[in-house]
Amino acid sequence: KVSDYFNITEQQAAGIFKEIFGKTLSDYLEDLRMKEACFLLSNTGMTILEVSETSGYANLNTFRRAFKRCMGTSPNEYRIQNDL
Repeated sequence: KVSDYFNITEQQAAGIFKEIFGKTLSDYLEDLRMKEACFLLSNTGMTILEVSETSGYANLNTFRRAFKRCMGTSPNEYRIQNDL
């Protein structure tokens, strides 16, 4: 949609995004989702499923794999370690 709006190709839009933000759109979105998930795990009583859905993941297993890859621990372990 962005490329259509500015009448440029998707590749051009992706290149401009990476130039400005220093990462791909996918990586940027994943970073935002992980920050949101970490906040929710540390500050709410939401279930892991609710956190995954609220953070933009349609599939719980995908969320758990992404969280482990990005944070180095499972969502449950993160919550235990960061419980206030």
